[in-house]
Amino acid sequence: MLMEVVDLLVLSGDVINTALVPTLLMPFALIGVILSSLLTAFAGFFGLDKKELSGSMGLLKVLFKPKVLISMLLLNGLVWGGIYGYRYVKNNPYPEFYIKLRHEPVPSARIYSNSQQDHLDALGTSGELKGLQQAWSIKVGSGNFGGLEVSGGSIFTTSKDGYIYENNFEDGQLIRRFYVGTPVIPKVLIWNGMMYVGEGIHDTENARLYGFDLSSGELKSSFQSLGHIEGDASVHESENGDTILIPAGKGGVYALEADTLQERWHSQVGHVDGEVQISKNKAFVSTAVEREAKERIHHGYALDVDTGKVLWKTGLAASGWSAAVFYENQVCWALGELVPVGEYGQLSCYDQDSGQATVSFNFKGPIVAKPIIRGDNVYVSTYSGEVCSINLKSKSWTWCQQLGDKITYARLTTYNSKYFLYPSSKEGLKFIRARDGELVDVWLPNANEGEWKRHMWGVAIHNNSLLLGDWYGTLRKIDYSPNLSH
Repeated sequence: MLMEVVDLLVLSGDVINTALVPTLLMPFALIGVILSSLLTAFAGFFGLDKKELSGSMGLLKVLFKPKVLISMLLLNGLVWGGIYGYRYVKNNPYPEFYIKLRHEPVPSARIYSNSQQDHLDALGTSGELKGLQQAWSIKVGSGNFGGLEVSGGSIFTTSKDGYIYENNFEDGQLIRRFYVGTPVIPKVLIWNGMMYVGEGIHDTENARLYGFDLSSGELKSSFQSLGHIEGDASVHESENGDTILIPAGKGGVYALEADTLQERWHSQVGHVDGEVQISKNKAFVSTAVEREAKERIHHGYALDVDTGKVLWKTGLAASGWSAAVFYENQVCWALGELVPVGEYGQLSCYDQDSGQATVSFNFKGPIVAKPIIRGDNVYVSTYSGEVCSINLKSKSWTWCQQLGDKITYARLTTYNSKYFLYPSSKEGLKFIRARDGELVDVWLPNANEGEWKRHMWGVAIHNNSLLLGDWYGTLRKIDYSPNLSH
């Protein structure tokens, strides 16, 4: 545009005298003024004559004066102390007295049954899924990828806002909230009238497991770990009393007395995020590598469930983020890297007694969701949306289908041994035929029922209803008619 204006003026016959406008010099002049001001402030702070700072030698002489050195050390200490203090406050849980102050206990007369071993199954349900109708949709806290628990006619969900929500199963109405302050990622564990839940995300340190009395609503007990608790707690029943096992990130694995949350044993085997699984009096865990790790080494462990002693360990091809699954005398882990996201995943199986490798299968993307074992088949859903069936008896692939989006943590839910329910990230709830992996149907909410958004955990089935929750805090109850043909 400026060149066009100059051309017009030339054509008009006017004489033009061009000149260089020194715009490039203006930033340098501004920098000079700022440096001069800082020098003046520096001299005034230490009671120096500005002339003493002239020249490089003069500046060096001033900098090595004891008063200046001590002041600079103190200033650096204050700065670094402030940075580490901020990190400590940000990455550690709230003081327990503050949690009790903020938490508002609400009593309940409901009778709560103990948590089930697996909440994503409806194997005993007869008939086929048909006539799905959304009963209600509500907002709870966002950031949940641990799933939900159903007990005593209530639905329990966790959230990154630091609350655990209890809503009525029939109409979705909020019954009460439990406050801990720090983001709550895993699913709650309900056991003998108590609700146990861990806290923390990747950067959290010294996270706690909390025990709330469901009758009074009060915080009764807590246990502080060395890491964060992103994985679900599990229970081991024995003659010596019930034990709660928790994965605590870099803190490894803890075993706690269920009644008091006193530590029974602690095994610092590495970074553990997946739920501890029990078989044949052994606790099975896998370790994962976080982004700041200097070495990318992963292991699978069999621990004595009563003492935490390492019975055997084996090297794994990648990080294990989810709980182990069992087939006959084998333990199998789903593997893959998330930080950064890798292009490779594996299902690796080992003898439960010796730790010797038995079989492994490679995938196109990392596996985060816990696989499902049904008979001789294992069903796997990957982070990249691939769903596969493998026959472990013949050690062969049955089928593989690309059914999901590119980013999903959600696992499969079985229905009547014939179908899988798969909540995709963006494409709705998918119905998959178990025998061949074919997509049978897709359910999406209509315009009046709210938008479908990213789901990070599986579908829960309870009393002829499907329960779904997305990452952004929308919880849905979908009723169905099980006795109609699909």
